Amino acid sequence: MGWSRQVLWDFVITVSVRVLIVAAFTTMCLRRNHADAFVQNAWDDLRVRWWFQHDTFEPVLATTSFAFWMALWYAVDLVAYAHIPTRYRLQTSESMHQWKPQGHVAQEVLLYLAPLAMYDHVKPRRVLPPDAPTALACLAQVMCSLLLYDCLFAIFHRAMHSHPVLYRRVHAKHHHNAVVRARDAVRVSALEQLVDVSCSILALKLTGSHPLSRAIHNIVITFLITELHSGYSFPWSFESVVPYGLYLGPTKHVLHHSVNAPYYAKFFAVLECMPSMDVLRVCKHTSRGWSARRA
Repeated sequence: MGWSRQVLWDFVITVSVRVLIVAAFTTMCLRRNHADAFVQNAWDDLRVRWWFQHDTFEPVLATTSFAFWMALWYAVDLVAYAHIPTRYRLQTSESMHQWKPQGHVAQEVLLYLAPLAMYDHVKPRRVLPPDAPTALACLAQVMCSLLLYDCLFAIFHRAMHSHPVLYRRVHAKHHHNAVVRARDAVRVSALEQLVDVSCSILALKLTGSHPLSRAIHNIVITFLITELHSGYSFPWSFESVVPYGLYLGPTKHVLHHSVNAPYYAKFFAVLECMPSMDVLRVCKHTSRGWSARRA
């Protein structure tokens, strides 16, 4: 059976995006000196800006990035929804009640921004080196920090689904709505938000990311998380562009929300192949082992 015009058009879009990405990466590799000079010039401009030098710049950037991507998906849901072909929609429901104000902005400010701002005021520590990373190093740091974040989050995510008490008190709020919209990306309990933010901070620390790479990480990860909950899968989406199903994307995450399992990782499908790692059982067995040694 031949392809329909719609399927063929989607295939052409996906392949075109892949070609553009490969071409951009190849150009960056072949013209590394120019790419590195561009990154250095951008860094020289950024590092002298007072707002970039501020210790609380990164959490503010993450919050404003979330707000920007939320506004984008809000426009898609409430303005462009009727014009989006149904083949791009992952859910049949047209419910949009998730966009009603529910106090998430207050939680973001009180439990995320305010504590970090106070800590930054008491203990300023932001250091901006004179040299920027190379273009390839910057790309590698962003990719590694995203992968490590996803690995850390997947472990805790699996634990929250494995233990009824944890699920009920920490994670159930995130699964409250049957229909998933981008707003659900920030519909989390205070404790889950702490876990999520800690995974991101720890990933950036462990990868030793440059401040420029950290800024790019915050912009990229907020987009990926909101897209993950958008309820749409377009031919230019990462899950379509990345071949062999290596990227999980909105389709798998909507399925996760509908059945509460599997797909505990957010982005990288390879993490679903990890042995079942229940962080609570690991801690319990470790404590038992130490107790046995002392005895």
